[in-house]
Amino acid sequence: MLYTDGLVEDRGVPIDDGLERLRQAVISGPDYPEALCDHCLEAMGRAGTAADDVALFVLRTVPVAVPILNLELSTQPRALTSLRRTLGRWLDAAGASNEESQDIRMAAHEAACNSMEHAYGF
Repeated sequence: MLYTDGLVEDRGVPIDDGLERLRQAVISGPDYPEALCDHCLEAMGRAGTAADDVALFVLRTVPVAVPILNLELSTQPRALTSLRRTLGRWLDAAGASNEESQDIRMAAHEAACNSMEHAYGF
């Protein structure tokens, strides 16, 4: 997963061009997140001093020995309680810390709630 802010935009250059340059940098970059950040900054011409702030967030997923969690939720807000509980149990089995579990459950709850709200106008 890669999050970037201020890395792909150059005045007068289409953002799609910057995104393609970043995509190529990620493909050709090293596997380790810190080294990949350095590689991307250099490939995008942002190494050293940049004229603007640059935020780059890279992480590498690690497979866990638990089955994939696949949920289908009702479109009713009460389904969010089941989402939080089921996701919490799955995260416990996957070895997530309490803090990680809380953060992930809160983000999933917010995403599902927003989807329901915007799709169905509660």
